[in-house]
Amino acid sequence: MPEAPKIVASEVSDESLAEKNKNKLQFIEDVTTNADDVQRRVLEEILSRNADVEYLKRHGLDGRTDRQTFKHVMPVVTYEDIQPEINRIANGDKSQILCSNPISEFLTSSGTSGGERKLMPTIEEELDRRSLLYSLLMPVMNQFVPGLDKGKGMNSGVTSSISLPKALTEKEQQELVDLVDVKLGQEYELVVTTYAGLYRVVDSYFSPKCPKWSPGHKQWGSN
Repeated sequence: MPEAPKIVASEVSDESLAEKNKNKLQFIEDVTTNADDVQRRVLEEILSRNADVEYLKRHGLDGRTDRQTFKHVMPVVTYEDIQPEINRIANGDKSQILCSNPISEFLTSSGTSGGERKLMPTIEEELDRRSLLYSLLMPVMNQFVPGLDKGKGMNSGVTSSISLPKALTEKEQQELVDLVDVKLGQEYELVVTTYAGLYRVVDSYFSPKCPKWSPGHKQWGSN
């Protein structure tokens, strides 16, 4: 996978802002040129690092890291399905339940769906990934709103009212596609796997109302 741009808190460098933005945009091009290969390697790394965790063993993955076995063995789940494991971690259980790395913090949802905040376990290195993601936003946005980095801006998001079932049917399981197989004009719902032990979780994680997206609207997603 191409090396990510170096993140320095003060961004002190002889390099101009325009050059920094250019490098970050090139990084995006590098990692999306062959998205299928990047996804495969990232998944293999996640599964290799977490081969001995309780959750993967319970489902019989047995240390295998190939994508086809992973998709065949591991079910697509929702927050409610893994909530008992998350609660164990939150209550102080330090065994390798979902992740081989220690859980360093929990991100929380707003609690607007049903009034109860959902907990998302994260590991220490996730902070670097989030910092990288945020550093890529402005160079992309600045392509469409010139000078945005020199003034003020406001971002807003829209959530649709599409509800998801608690679990996918057998037919829906068969309809899952990889990122490289998405088609323009079609709508998709996101399923994610993270380094912190969320395996094939439907992206209604923070809300039961998950927006559908279409690659025709410059939105991305994966299985």
